Amino acid sequence: MTRNRLIVYPDADPDENSVLTEVGAERLAAYGTLAIHHGAPQSSEEYLSRIKDATALIVGWSLPAEVMSNAPHLELVTFTGTGASDYIDLRAAQDQGITVCNCPGYADRTVAEHAFALLLGAARNLSLLDQKMREGIWDQDTPGIGLAGKQLGLIGFGGIAKKVLKMAEGFGMNVKVWTRSPEKHQNDFSPDLFLDMETLLETSDFISLHLP
Repeated sequence: MTRNRLIVYPDADPDENSVLTEVGAERLAAYGTLAIHHGAPQSSEEYLSRIKDATALIVGWSLPAEVMSNAPHLELVTFTGTGASDYIDLRAAQDQGITVCNCPGYADRTVAEHAFALLLGAARNLSLLDQKMREGIWDQDTPGIGLAGKQLGLIGFGGIAKKVLKMAEGFGMNVKVWTRSPEKHQNDFSPDLFLDMETLLETSDFISLHLP
């Protein structure tokens, strides 16, 4: 029986194999011959030369349909992110009988931290003050807004928004949420957390969008 061939594209930095650190190269190797490549292929030809004999592929960037069509043994593609459909032609994969998986929750905290950093920047006018400072202007008049006691409205309530909620509560903010399906969260959150869209927009000091 031909041994499975597993191809892994970890993070671009060879010294930071986060994918392998989390799942363990030894565990992957138990399922087949393991090949690891660092850095994105620069052409379809290079891509195909790496995966033409692959049974399974772990990848964090695009996988063109023409490459898949020339990888006859490929059965499984795992995308190391959430938006697999943005990088992989799902129809082509289905037609070829290839199962495509993503990683739900990937980078939720990182994206939430970035969203909250933007909120802090807006509240404190950091972009404007940075520009003035670079122009040699020491501005002591542009006001900032404290977050404690202010209301943050979250539109959408997936994994990222839930982490933003925790961060906002840590700053003493009052958080309210609009979501299409509040009933899905009724076991974990108070009904008082949820508002209709009009009320949310009318009463919130800040709005953070968390929709596809």
